[in-house]
Amino acid sequence: MYGFRKPRAKEELPVVDKVVWYVQKLAMSVGELKASPTEENLQRTLKTIQQIKERLGVDTSILERALADYARLVRGDRKEREDEVEARMEVNMALKSVLILSTPCNGFRQKTRGGRREAGRGTFNSM
Repeated sequence: MYGFRKPRAKEELPVVDKVVWYVQKLAMSVGELKASPTEENLQRTLKTIQQIKERLGVDTSILERALADYARLVRGDRKEREDEVEARMEVNMALKSVLILSTPCNGFRQKTRGGRREAGRGTFNSM
């Protein structure tokens, strides 16, 4: 088990395992942000989103915008319940979009270098 902490061992993991890890990490991070909308939780979530963008090549801009709107709304002095519910719904829809784009069955293709698979790096075909 400890062997997976080494970069070489991580390279041997199937891409699907890596994608599933980031899907789980993102879902948990967004859930924690919605449960406790602190600046610290927002920064953790944005860091995870950045990792997904860089490492998996997923366009996460819709989720970034929805989270920024949500964080701005819940941090305000006056929250309208209806506005908060609507913002949560937008976050949920944006999260689903990013998660769907992250799945290997949705056009995920591994990057290759000289015909050799480069483990851990991937990109998505544009639609």
